[in-house]
Amino acid sequence: MPVKQTYWAQTFPAMVLGGLCPDFVFVAAQIIASNSVSRQQQGVASSLIGTLNLYGNSLGLGFAGTIETELIKDGHEEVVGFRAALYFGAAIAVAGLILDFAFVRVPKDEREGWDETSENVTDSPEAFATAVDTRGV
Repeated sequence: MPVKQTYWAQTFPAMVLGGLCPDFVFVAAQIIASNSVSRQQQGVASSLIGTLNLYGNSLGLGFAGTIETELIKDGHEEVVGFRAALYFGAAIAVAGLILDFAFVRVPKDEREGWDETSENVTDSPEAFATAVDTRGV
């Protein structure tokens, strides 16, 4: 994008789209992870996705910031640092898409509702943790 280009022509729509996309990706990852495990493991899968999301955001932002500041330290203009950081972000996104298309396969979910029989869940009182011990009563 040229330096003199108007904000509303290209930058504003890109910022709106860039702000909404992580929310869509996070929701899709949560749905895929929770549908891939049994009902008892959905909390663990959800927390793993949340943790990976935060680590990825932190690492990507840290690397992009390092690229930007190192270019500015070397005497380049600020615009060059900004562009290099954005190119890094775009490269990471493309690498993620390639890995996604190459390795992620989601089988069709044939379950209906909360089918308890396919998950080997026991309904015995020992299967649930409670605050009151009722076995001696």
